[in-house]
Amino acid sequence: MQMVQKAWQNSSAGLQKWQIVKLDPSSGYVTKAVLTWDSKDKVDAAFASEDGKKILGDIPNYCNVKPEVHAGEVIGEH
Repeated sequence: MQMVQKAWQNSSAGLQKWQIVKLDPSSGYVTKAVLTWDSKDKVDAAFASEDGKKILGDIPNYCNVKPEVHAGEVIGEH
């Protein structure tokens, strides 16, 4: 996540915050990374950038399964 923060947070990339969530292994998953962005356009640009390619290319160094990417829009919050 240091690479993510360095490349995308506190810059024009639009990353507002990131979180790592430890999941219940009985769910079939162990960890989830939640990245909150300014806009979908900024997400697309970040992942298509050279930094994005480096970050996605680094994932196999920490995980032996293909990551799933889920995108959505927050429509409610408290």
